[in-house]
Amino acid sequence: LHELAMILGPEIATNSLTPIFEGFIKDLDEVRIGVLKHLAHFLRLINPSVRNFYLPRLSGFLQTDNEANWRFRQELAEQLLLAVPLFRPRDACKHISFLAQELLCDKVAAVREVALLLVTELIRHVSTDPGRTSRLLVKLDEKFAHSKRWKFRQSFALLCSEMLTSRALPPEQFASEIMPHFLDLSWDPVPNVRLVVARTLAQHIVTNEYFSDPSNPHFDGLQTVLRRLQSDKDSGVRECAVFHQLTDVH
Repeated sequence: LHELAMILGPEIATNSLTPIFEGFIKDLDEVRIGVLKHLAHFLRLINPSVRNFYLPRLSGFLQTDNEANWRFRQELAEQLLLAVPLFRPRDACKHISFLAQELLCDKVAAVREVALLLVTELIRHVSTDPGRTSRLLVKLDEKFAHSKRWKFRQSFALLCSEMLTSRALPPEQFASEIMPHFLDLSWDPVPNVRLVVARTLAQHIVTNEYFSDPSNPHFDGLQTVLRRLQSDKDSGVRECAVFHQLTDVH
């Protein structure tokens, strides 16, 4: 379909190929995966008004004939990552945010890894609208940072790391809206969560130009948390907390 759409152009592709596309997305998984692998490409080639029509229907791809088919969900995450820039921030936030969060809750780590990139890209895309961004961040705080499931809390810490490395948010906004929830996880009872916090703090926060300035109001607090993690009862957490110092020496 996407190859035909390139040849036919947006008008004919929209009029002639979208009905076929419509039929395929309701088909068996063996057929749907063929559509899914080129989903973003096809959406890019049709008229934006019709493209928006499919946004609320993308959630249908979460339902599969076989729940064990995690590669289907991984492909969905990858295609949504490519599709985010095709939509206005408010539309992307409204319809893709739910899908991204569901994929970040997936049982399979490979799916969650792509979902981390997807959520980060969504935050970057929506960041032009501060109010909408804040509401999205609140949802992420509630669902992941304060979850009873440690893997969700770990995913939040990993998301913080990804947001910092990709500069999805201005550091000031990260500090005010995300960092308090992130630092709470430095007390997490699960070492695997504290480990990600320690690594993120050592590699991506205290080394950040904004946070490394001694005049920054967060400077002393961050150093205190880092020193505490450097004395953590878990050896893995301690190693991650001092990693940046080893890097500086070399």
